[in-house]
Amino acid sequence: MLHPGHVPWSQEKVTSAARNVRRCRYAVIALIARPVSADPVKGRPIRLASCAVSITPADTALARINAPYAHTYLVEDSYLATLAADLGSGDFGNLPDTQDQQRLAIIEWRVQLQLAAAQVGYLLPADIQQAGRRRDRPQPHRQLTLAFS
Repeated sequence: MLHPGHVPWSQEKVTSAARNVRRCRYAVIALIARPVSADPVKGRPIRLASCAVSITPADTALARINAPYAHTYLVEDSYLATLAADLGSGDFGNLPDTQDQQRLAIIEWRVQLQLAAAQVGYLLPADIQQAGRRRDRPQPHRQLTLAFS
């Protein structure tokens, strides 16, 4: 619990935490969206899971804030492992429905990070301010087409 007038993080730490998340977000988007010809998911889950570690700040207060976002990479890792297992059969009925869970975690993270940033006078980048707000959800077949065409 925060004491009045006490802020457990600095602007530098909040800025660094936001930068690490952005770097990982863009890397994951590029990884998932690029066309792949053979063995489309090999290596991806491992890289996604490593993002959960790479965005965890050393500062324990900020690490608690980033925890919900980091967890989304573990959920995505599980999703991609299931997808890889289903590629052979072409039956994707086993894919877990994680979109709402991930969106909620991202919103929780964004709101907490915005509060932390406001406490130290830092304005988060526009893409982070919008995280979790997209209303146009891609259809599963479009995700597969984008990721594995």
